[in-house]
Amino acid sequence: ISIYTEGIINNFNLSWMLFIPPAVVVGLIVLKIPAIPSLISGVVLGGVAYLVLQDGSFEQLFISIHTGFVLNSDSETINELFSRGGMESMYNVIALAIVSLGFGGIMNKTGMLQSIVRSLSRMVRTAGRLTVTVLGTSILINLFAANQYLSVILPGQMYEECYRRNRLKLKNLSRTLEAGGTLTAPLIPWNSSAVFVYSALGISAAQYAPYAVLCWLTALVAAVFGYFNISMTRLEDCEAEKDCQ
Repeated sequence: ISIYTEGIINNFNLSWMLFIPPAVVVGLIVLKIPAIPSLISGVVLGGVAYLVLQDGSFEQLFISIHTGFVLNSDSETINELFSRGGMESMYNVIALAIVSLGFGGIMNKTGMLQSIVRSLSRMVRTAGRLTVTVLGTSILINLFAANQYLSVILPGQMYEECYRRNRLKLKNLSRTLEAGGTLTAPLIPWNSSAVFVYSALGISAAQYAPYAVLCWLTALVAAVFGYFNISMTRLEDCEAEKDCQ
């Protein structure tokens, strides 16, 4: 602890004002402000803190944002702690996301996804089967498209009408998409989510999967809830009509 404390004191100007950027970001989250404005606010306030409190320059600020910050001190431990990559270090993840979205767009535009839905819709007569079908579709898209956004967006478009026909509120669909799409994505090694985790922590999906209980248990719980009709909110007669105000 003393090594870290001394290294921070020797290399940075400490002030209570440094609490302002993270406090503002947390406050925006509490107020439910959208993610992009909240993150931009954090970057701007962090940049101002760097320029004013750390005697930084605009040139070094933009270099740090793009290629990352490098600390050159007498302590290798402190250097390793504070030297991190910027936007450039995430280009491989962004490239994978762009390719994945392009692949998913082709599948959607050519009608391949709609064809799959027509085949599967014959088996989704009950809430349980519909839930498992959505879970399976999200997981398959995670496997083949390697992008968690597609695994939520595409099944959401595909099965919305099925939920309406079964008189189920769309929040049931949203919950199932999160369980099957968002949470299972980090378990697939080539998925962009798992690539991000590996880039940030250096730990592969195979190593942390047994401990990521939330990621695989949630899908199982969602399936059980669907089959036993637990918390599967139904539409009222008025809500079932699309023209209902």
